[in-house]
Amino acid sequence: MRTVLAHVSAMFIAVAAQAQQGIHPDELKLKPDIDQAIAQGVEALINSQFRDGTWGQYGNFRGGKTALCTYALLKCGVDAAHPAVRRAMLMLDEVQPTHTYTVACMMLAYAAAGQTVHRERMEDLTDLLLDWQKSSGDFAYPDRARDLSNTQYAALGLWTAQKYKIKVPVKVWRQLLRATMGYQQKAERIDGPVTGTHTVKNGGKIDIAGFGYRRGQKPTGSMTTAGVSILQICKIGLGTSIGAQRKKVDRAIDAGLNWLGHHFAVDKNPGKGGWAYYYLYGLERVGSLTRVEQIVGHWWYVEGARHLLKQQNKAGFWPGGGQQREVRTSFALLFLRRATSGKASTTGVGGKSMAPPHLYAAGADKDNVAISATGQQPLAIWVTGFGEKLRKRHEQYGLRVVQVEYLDGDDIVGQLAGDPSKAWRFDAFLQRAPALARGDHKIRARIELIAHDVPPPKPSANEPGATPATETVLSPEMNVRIRDVFAPWMKEVARIQRVNLVVFKKTEATASSAGKTARNACDGKEGTQWVCAPNDADPSLEIDLGRSVGASHLMISQAGSRATDIGLFDCITTIEVRINRGKPFRVELDPDHLAITIVPFGKVRKVRVLRIRIVERLPGRRKGQAGFTEIALSK
Repeated sequence: MRTVLAHVSAMFIAVAAQAQQGIHPDELKLKPDIDQAIAQGVEALINSQFRDGTWGQYGNFRGGKTALCTYALLKCGVDAAHPAVRRAMLMLDEVQPTHTYTVACMMLAYAAAGQTVHRERMEDLTDLLLDWQKSSGDFAYPDRARDLSNTQYAALGLWTAQKYKIKVPVKVWRQLLRATMGYQQKAERIDGPVTGTHTVKNGGKIDIAGFGYRRGQKPTGSMTTAGVSILQICKIGLGTSIGAQRKKVDRAIDAGLNWLGHHFAVDKNPGKGGWAYYYLYGLERVGSLTRVEQIVGHWWYVEGARHLLKQQNKAGFWPGGGQQREVRTSFALLFLRRATSGKASTTGVGGKSMAPPHLYAAGADKDNVAISATGQQPLAIWVTGFGEKLRKRHEQYGLRVVQVEYLDGDDIVGQLAGDPSKAWRFDAFLQRAPALARGDHKIRARIELIAHDVPPPKPSANEPGATPATETVLSPEMNVRIRDVFAPWMKEVARIQRVNLVVFKKTEATASSAGKTARNACDGKEGTQWVCAPNDADPSLEIDLGRSVGASHLMISQAGSRATDIGLFDCITTIEVRINRGKPFRVELDPDHLAITIVPFGKVRKVRVLRIRIVERLPGRRKGQAGFTEIALSK
């Protein structure tokens, strides 16, 4: 009875503590599901990263989508040293941004990486934002009128700069504050719960005032979250310099919060309908910046989390076709992770990555040995058990393990000694293999046992006897894919993007089949590709540069640019290359499907026409289809 009472008392104290902290009790109940959703979303983003380190390009915002995805991964606990982040950062370092959105997202990503090496880059990006601020104080696309959405991202970028002690003049904050107030509608007074001290005088009436995309436009949820966030960021940026404006700004923030509460929704963007995930991430910023858990009685995080948990698909993404998929997934992750708050959220484990460990297994009760593995670098391998027939054969003296070896093909990646003086009692023989290369591996265990009919030595025997007979048993092969390794070619991709001699307007391409997409293999984009028709028995591609260029290296990447594409198309193992009218020569492609194969010419050669013929390949799921994402030349 005392135990039960103590348990109930502890539960009561915990709930009371949660209430005092302003956390909805259901948030902690949802924690395992939220953590799992974040983990699956992180894995989905990593697996959808292109070979060049990007996640494609959203509209004309080169680098913007990649910076957003990188920021989401970092805020969800993925380490800055992870290959996905390193590859993205290499690409972002090459980008010369021309849009406010891109600059702001890059600032957020660099800051989240927490590395001082990016400080100079962040200073340059801050200068761009300062240069792009309009005389009115807000921001715009380069070729369009100013709007609150661009202004919001500029505010996030400037706030990030100030947090990293990069100077943002007080004048900039004042102009930004004044401009943002101009996007808010005239306040409307309605009946509602009291949400601020100023409403006590109004007998329960509250002022609501949303924000529009442009001045004078009707308010929407996404733009109201933008307006409230900017005002709060300006308060932080100005500090004590805000002076007498503080009360006016506080009233505007309260009116914006009241509008959000009055029109509250998590399944749509109030006032507009579309851009629901963009709005939810905005709602997270509002809640975190203003430090409120309830917006006019609505527990914004719990209600939003419940909705997002229902919307995530089996692949880990949130719905959206084309370029929307990774963008929406990033917004959903940033909401669930409470990314704007500068402290650890109630979800997650110690700020570390919540990505689920990569789990592998081989063997069943019918096999002699069963093994399992988890992780990437290192890969942890262990014995999970022995088969029924083997255990029965050794039941007289028990399984006595002399040695356990873990093999990758024929190579030994781990070796552990057993204790043959006693019978096995569920020892795991855990081995960490840290140096496995990228790609697919076939791991198995080779175990040496004392023969089943050899009795244990007598305790009284002092003299060493003959070496006892042994037998060796093998586990089935366990297929393991090592993904999270930074390979040398990953660094080379960023350079290729910069020096590629193939990509210019006069370049033309023809192919033995699927000719309309032949140009995709030389357009400089990892999101496009040329793939031959399934019935093309001798697939080839010809690229005419329109003029001769001096090149010393040829770079080839196969069709299928993401981890999820591995095995989709035939894997090309050998190609034949012909330069101009020269003699053809063969090239063996890197066995890592995602790797770039670099072919040195030995000297600078004049190249105008490249002909590439697929000679040998291994079948993929789309049998007969193979091709190239990019063919590049460099000096």
